[in-house]
Amino acid sequence: STMNETKKKETEESLQQMYQKIQQTAQDNQQALAKLQQEKISPITNKLVEAIKAVGKAGGYVYIMDITSGIPYISDTLSKDVTAEVKAQLNKPAAAKK
Repeated sequence: STMNETKKKETEESLQQMYQKIQQTAQDNQQALAKLQQEKISPITNKLVEAIKAVGKAGGYVYIMDITSGIPYISDTLSKDVTAEVKAQLNKPAAAKK
C-alpha cells in the first residue's frame, strides 16, 4: 500500500518473469529426466524382451503375458509360469543367447 503504482507494476512484472523462469526450468528438468530415464531403461527393456522371445521360441509358446499387469483370469491348468526360464535366459552370457 506504500508503493507507488509504477513501482508496484515493476515488482509484479519482475515476479511474473521469475515465476515463468521457474516454470520453464521445471519443465526443462522434467524433460531431461524423462530422456535420461528412457536412455537408462531402454537397454534393460530390450534385454528382457529378447529373453522373453528366446524362451517363447524355445518353448513353442503362442503367448507370454505379464499377469501382474491386470489380466483378469489365467487358467492355472492350461498355462505355465515361465518366469524362471526368462530369468535363466537373462543370466546366460551374451554370446550364448544368439
